[in-house]
Amino acid sequence: MMIKNIIFDFDGTLVDTAPVILATMFATFKELDLPAPSREECKSTIGLRLHEIPSKLFPNRAGLGEIYTKTYQRLFKTYNTPGAIIAFEGVPETLTELKDSGYNLAIASSRHRFSLEEIVNSLKMSTLFDMIIGGDNVKNGKPSPEPVLTISNLMGWQAN
Repeated sequence: MMIKNIIFDFDGTLVDTAPVILATMFATFKELDLPAPSREECKSTIGLRLHEIPSKLFPNRAGLGEIYTKTYQRLFKTYNTPGAIIAFEGVPETLTELKDSGYNLAIASSRHRFSLEEIVNSLKMSTLFDMIIGGDNVKNGKPSPEPVLTISNLMGWQAN
């Protein structure tokens, strides 16, 4: 059976968001007076939904999810300056070639949908995707299969 539908992750797969994410994380820790974990510990949380990150980095400090998320989202706007987030080399051309060849493309990400769409639009890649699902569009984010299954169900795509 021929593949017709491709669902991509976003952060670290299609675009290099790590520098902006890490800068925002460290600013968030500073503002919330939290001890800064190592860069590697922080990198290991990329892909989780924002409210899940504090429980991974600060397991002994319950209840940080909401304030961490709100602070991070506010500070992200400061660090996400035009041109700060770029597509990895060859990604736009490859996505365009896939789309022009008849593939259906989608994104399943833990990033909030508004932020995801904002970045995709800024990179002029929005017309390449048939659907975008953010972490706030599902009950269970990655690594749960729910984001991928949601896209498949809504688009009528069959997994092979």
